[in-house]
Amino acid sequence: MGLTEADSGRTFQIHKGDRLSIALREPAGFSPWSRLASSDGTVLLPVVDTRAAAVRGVTIGSFQAVAPGTAQLTSSATQDCPQGAACTALAKGWTITVQVS
Repeated sequence: MGLTEADSGRTFQIHKGDRLSIALREPAGFSPWSRLASSDGTVLLPVVDTRAAAVRGVTIGSFQAVAPGTAQLTSSATQDCPQGAACTALAKGWTITVQVS
């Protein structure tokens, strides 16, 4: 299953053994998305795919459903401010909930 920034806030139901692939494009005026993280590595385990390569401005990640349970996948991006410029501390968050059966 391939997910993007448009999937933020959604809940997905998958089965043990299923794999999720995520590709988040850098939002205009913000830094690239941070590394994708799982709230519970015993439910969703990060998988390194040596064949996958992100283009500039895209954060990618893959996760394997390894056990029944619920976990969140998260990432964030902060406002991209020029050095020395006054900027508000704006941030964007990306979160999905994954229920594994």
